[in-house]
Amino acid sequence: MTFKTNKLLNFFIYISILIIIFNFTFFVIEKSPFQYSDWLINYQGGFVRRGLPGEIFYQLYKLTSIPLDLIVFFSVSLLYIFFAINFVKFTSNIKLNLLNLLILFSPLSFIYPVMEQKVSGRKDIIFIFLVIFLTMILDKLKFEHQKYLIILLVLISAFSHTGFIVFTPIFFLLFIVSNHKNSFWKILRELIIISAFSILILLLILFNTSIDNQSIYKICEAIKDYLPACGQDDYIETVNWSLKYAIELNDKLWKKENYISFYTLAFIFANAPLVYAFYKAELNKKYSFRVYPIFIFIFINLITIPIYFVGVDYGRYMHITYLSLLILYFKAVSTKFLVVNNELGNIRKPLAVLIVFLFGFTWTIPHCCNTNFKLIYQKPLSKIINISEN
Repeated sequence: MTFKTNKLLNFFIYISILIIIFNFTFFVIEKSPFQYSDWLINYQGGFVRRGLPGEIFYQLYKLTSIPLDLIVFFSVSLLYIFFAINFVKFTSNIKLNLLNLLILFSPLSFIYPVMEQKVSGRKDIIFIFLVIFLTMILDKLKFEHQKYLIILLVLISAFSHTGFIVFTPIFFLLFIVSNHKNSFWKILRELIIISAFSILILLLILFNTSIDNQSIYKICEAIKDYLPACGQDDYIETVNWSLKYAIELNDKLWKKENYISFYTLAFIFANAPLVYAFYKAELNKKYSFRVYPIFIFIFINLITIPIYFVGVDYGRYMHITYLSLLILYFKAVSTKFLVVNNELGNIRKPLAVLIVFLFGFTWTIPHCCNTNFKLIYQKPLSKIINISEN
């Protein structure tokens, strides 16, 4: 069973982005302490983690006098739009068999911020956009110049959100997949250079993990007209938290009983099609070394584990990891780094559509602080039942 057109997929990608932007509109209007305030963290109180986007926006505001909230809204919206355009191009040649549809429409895929509204407008879009941007542009650059772009993207992602540093090995793997026809030693030489700069960036972040209250006051003074409650139960308040304090607070306030076991179960369900795809794939036989592709999936998920100790937004972390691995997988297939033969049998299209709908459009995973699956149609159905009973 194979669908012959990607038009329906393109429709879902674009409509998802419109819904996400629509959701983010309200977060900007209400000055949300999480979806909005994070974008306003800046360097007016000195260098601080997560401050790069906010400093860029603040400087644009000072230069142009365009209201800061409008700059944030349009900038974030453009990130989503550019992601959608590139993702549509990227998926245009994907064979839409049942397995690939299940991969694309997993609850953790591009539809996640639609199903879990509170994820809309988070800084996650920065890293996800950088991944698809790198995927689309890497082949157009000379091999010797690619490392400079990757180092720049590592810097942008790490200075936008400290947690993104654990996801940057995706950039390394995309580099390998895109250049696998080059000699091993040439690739290794470039990776050593990229890794050295990445370690320097990591050390810079680790030694500048927090600032004092006076610095937070200066940040808030710069943006007080656009965030009146600045520093009060929002992300700006957290920039003076030490790593140890963040871990202790997460364990004390937000993590509930069975938190780890619930999100482990959610991870297994949502990742099942992608795990199967990596498991069934084979490395191109022309390579003398043998690596099972499933180890790529395992490696990326293992290396992201530290962020789960520092924060509690497990659904968001899984979303970033999943979408990055999805892009990596299909890129590896398109470059013939991986060889696949993974059709899920001869299934009629109506049944295949039902399977995809039940898997991707009926449930999702809470981004944080909950240990129950979110059933998409539970609230509207409950309202309909209550109305009918009355």
